[in-house]
Amino acid sequence: MIVKTPVYLRGDGNSKIGLGHVHRLIALSEILQNDFDCTFIMRSPLPGVRELIRKASIPLLEIDENIPFQKEPEALLKWFSGNEIIVLDGYPFNTDYQSALKKKNSRLVCIDDVHQFHFVSDVVINPAGGIDSQAYSCELTTRLLIGPSFALLKRPFKKRTKKRPDQSENKLLICMGGADPKDITFSTLKEGLKFKFSAFIVIIGEAYPNKILLAELIKESGKNVKIFQNLSPVEMAEIMEKCPVAITSASGIAYEYLSVGGELYVKQTADNQQDLFNYLIKSQLAFPAYEFRVDNERVQLSKNKQGKVFDGASDERLLKIFHGLEISLKILVRKCEERDLLTLYAWANDPEQRSQSFSTAQISLHDHTTWFLKKFSDPKCLLYIFEYNEQPMAQVRFDIKNEAVISYSLAPEYRGRGLGQIVLAQSMKQFITEHKTPITIVGFVKMKNISSMRIFENLGFSKKNTSDYPDSYRFEYPIL
Repeated sequence: MIVKTPVYLRGDGNSKIGLGHVHRLIALSEILQNDFDCTFIMRSPLPGVRELIRKASIPLLEIDENIPFQKEPEALLKWFSGNEIIVLDGYPFNTDYQSALKKKNSRLVCIDDVHQFHFVSDVVINPAGGIDSQAYSCELTTRLLIGPSFALLKRPFKKRTKKRPDQSENKLLICMGGADPKDITFSTLKEGLKFKFSAFIVIIGEAYPNKILLAELIKESGKNVKIFQNLSPVEMAEIMEKCPVAITSASGIAYEYLSVGGELYVKQTADNQQDLFNYLIKSQLAFPAYEFRVDNERVQLSKNKQGKVFDGASDERLLKIFHGLEISLKILVRKCEERDLLTLYAWANDPEQRSQSFSTAQISLHDHTTWFLKKFSDPKCLLYIFEYNEQPMAQVRFDIKNEAVISYSLAPEYRGRGLGQIVLAQSMKQFITEHKTPITIVGFVKMKNISSMRIFENLGFSKKNTSDYPDSYRFEYPIL
């Protein structure tokens, strides 16, 4: 029997904070649940939220309401063994909260869109585009996944056919989220009713505050307005497909609509939506609601960009990241030994490895043996081997002179899982502990090696031009 790695999803939803955190975690559970053992953890969930989770077929653990929030991590640790992945989605989960959960060495993921505090989590996911990694304060080991390439979309919104109805239907969709405490739905519909649409579709959530006033507005208008509440993802996607024009909050709802494709206008309905709002407008994926409506040329340009950005592969990317975290729970690091000679020889001659090296020619066993024995006996060379299930899976080397030049490689079967940054970060911490004196760590990367450049940038290295190698960059990380 295969025992799946546990993933605990911690987030809340109510009339004050909305349901966005819950919907994102449900989307993530859909991505993970075939490969991982997912469980929700919530405090005082609304009946409608319980029903959403029930439909997602994920178990729910409820936190005792008598436990103060400050004491919550201590209570949660009783459920954890150190062999799980914990996901936090919400603004109260600050540095202290994260640090407390890391005590058992579990892997920690934060879904964040406000970057308000220092992160000690292993991964931060921010689906909003246009965010510079420098906006985040985080640990050396933290991996940042930023932009719509990591959009958390529920299954019905992925790889859709994007078929649109006859434009003569001319339906307008309005959806401001599951809570909408400021009742932006009301004012948006009131303005929208001034335009000529064959139908107005309004979607509200369980926590919507002013149903009576909304009903009165609709009755007075005399227009074809339909209200839907607590829709399933399938129902939501089907309605979006039937509405060529939409006004939504700058939230996950906007991403869902863009994955289907259409003429989208957005409003910032909460402080945490500022980054996403700015990105959607600057990238021309959507338009600000105050421009309702723009000309056909801009609409077509927007639709073309939507198809390129929302490629339906975000779940595959995220699944690889979680498999990488799963592997990292069982990774061990040790110093290189003579028995590693042939393993490193095989990795060095792997075609992909050779293509990213500054010397692309195949290496003979004789030359490799000479090189290996020289490095192995050199006190100025630190060579670490990473193992998973007692088998080598990566190596990181530091050649120390006036500076420490770092290089690394992974076994072919472990590439593309987000492990490069994990092993580099762990080896750097090991190196800093052992070296103990100020020095600059330097890495050289070919300009075409985008993934390695991103890893060094995520780890806080500064990128500089160099003449040491052709068509490459020099990355520096000073250890003070």
